[in-house]
Amino acid sequence: MIDWPDLILRADRRRSFRDFHAMGLNYACLEWTGHRIVKLYELPDTKGRPLVAPHSHRYEFLQTVLAGRLVNQVFESEPYGPLDHHHHVACTYHTPISGGTGRFQADHFTRLEHVEDHFVSAGGCYTLRTDEIHTLSTDGPTWVVTVQAQDTKTESETFTYFRKGEVPEPDERLYKPMAPADLWEMSRRLKKALKL
Repeated sequence: MIDWPDLILRADRRRSFRDFHAMGLNYACLEWTGHRIVKLYELPDTKGRPLVAPHSHRYEFLQTVLAGRLVNQVFESEPYGPLDHHHHVACTYHTPISGGTGRFQADHFTRLEHVEDHFVSAGGCYTLRTDEIHTLSTDGPTWVVTVQAQDTKTESETFTYFRKGEVPEPDERLYKPMAPADLWEMSRRLKKALKL
């Protein structure tokens, strides 16, 4: 059996962050090679609300829930649809940890439609392709392991979607590097969640 709490203590601190994309969303980078990236995420209780705005990814990945439960909400977009109250702005985004500004840059208008939900409990997993748009919600603290395959990287631009007029400004509270004490606390919380 994998000792996930122990792996957190040995995480790559240069690539592990507190409040990553959203307050309370933390991750420990367990492996980063030319072939794959393995991250352990701690997701806060969103009380069923979306954790972050719907978005796409550059890599395909597999997510396994270690503790808690999440809902993977999947969307489809229709670029340049009729102007109505469902219109969204598709924004490009480059995180500060990758040298970006943390600012969302409007790219085009689109209509975003919520098409399905996947409910995933402890022990369950799901995959996400690079052409899928999604977000997550939780109904309690949730722990997830993500494995990204580096050879699935797409050169296509990824987007984050907001309703018109609701594109946020950069949040200076996000993307804080993990100190050893932060990883220790994260490991302790996971032990409690796993009842170890």
